Amino acid sequence: SIQKATEMGAKTVVERGSSHMAHQTQILKEEYQAWGLKFAATHPGVYERELQSYQECDRIAIPSLYVKRTFIEAGMPESKLIHVPYGVSLKEFYPVPKEDNIFRVIHCGSISLRKGLPYLLQAFIELNLPNVELWLVGSLDPEFQPLVDKYLQQNPKIILKGNQPQNQLRWFYSQCSVFCLASIEEGLAMVQPQAMACGLPIIHTTNTGGEDIIRNGVDGFCIPIRAGARRSSGAARARRCRSRNGSGRYLWRNSRERRGWRLHRPRRVPVRARSAAATTRTRADIAARNARAPSTQAR
Repeated sequence: SIQKATEMGAKTVVERGSSHMAHQTQILKEEYQAWGLKFAATHPGVYERELQSYQECDRIAIPSLYVKRTFIEAGMPESKLIHVPYGVSLKEFYPVPKEDNIFRVIHCGSISLRKGLPYLLQAFIELNLPNVELWLVGSLDPEFQPLVDKYLQQNPKIILKGNQPQNQLRWFYSQCSVFCLASIEEGLAMVQPQAMACGLPIIHTTNTGGEDIIRNGVDGFCIPIRAGARRSSGAARARRCRSRNGSGRYLWRNSRERRGWRLHRPRRVPVRARSAAATTRTRADIAARNARAPSTQAR
């Protein structure tokens, strides 16, 4: 536990991969209520222990600026936060030849309310472009099945691809033209650097962590959550972005230079503590190395 590690004189770092627990609970609860679905809240005991761990630890490692904002809004001192964006394995994710000329939008991840699928599906219906497909790769939440069925009946170009092995994902990314993540809440979704490493421009919401690794208007576009129809123009702009960047070759090269895991090799330490929903570890050396790495902000 954190208390035991502290008694032994160890410094403790809680790693939080998503937004602040209170923020995450509130925003997802609102989303489920808006769609008339029951929200399965975290067990109260786990919830309270998670919040307690934020107070007891020495530092909190977070993956994105979005997550950082949620902690600061909850009253956490910025000095307690270690901002370490995630990278991607470039040995596993790289472009492979596209096998046709169909323009495709791809979503990769769970097909759920948290991932903002209603807004992506509605935007695709409204886009209504010829010779365009939407691939949904990932597991379908049973509670979301009726809504997905409604959209599938409206447009046969929405195609469910189901769960796929991670070592096959580069093929699915490479057969598509634009990656879209419409999430309501994330930490820093790993599918974004994966798709970028495979040469795709990224359309992402403000709550996906994408702003840490994607330069708006260069590597893709950032839009508000629940953007609805406004995503349609984003897809068209992303199509031009891919064309301008040489069918993804520039995006793959940029990902290779900026988001490789070589910048994120943690050093193991003798003592680690574990909270209810996060493993504690030290990443101060990673943060320092990341600070020396090339900036991911727009130039």
